[in-house]
Amino acid sequence: MTTSLMLRDPLRMLDQFFTTDPFQVLENVTRRSSYYVSSNETGYEVEIEVPGFTKDTLSLAVEDDNVLTIKGERTSRDGRTVKVQRQFMLPDDADPSTIQAKVENGLLTLTIQRHPKAMPKKIAIQG
Repeated sequence: MTTSLMLRDPLRMLDQFFTTDPFQVLENVTRRSSYYVSSNETGYEVEIEVPGFTKDTLSLAVEDDNVLTIKGERTSRDGRTVKVQRQFMLPDDADPSTIQAKVENGLLTLTIQRHPKAMPKKIAIQG
């Protein structure tokens, strides 16, 4: 039925194309944020870009199997909902109970310590 209607009025399709907001379907935008991970003897640091998000609009949780989930939701200036979500599989030597998070200037920084058992043990040399 729609096809026959368009055949009768081909200009209607053009009219709909130019009067419809092409960004209307982007009502809810989900961002996939960039991140950077560094490590040293004592643990890990993860930096994740979260522009426009604050500590009140972000949440962190460690789920089964050491999966760290970061979620955020905020409203943009034009009233649209912007969401961010990232999941990381924590290394076996990471201690999830030590995770510290700080968000500042659109950057979420996570500090994760290694399990004490996984940290290098220094052995004194006698002699």
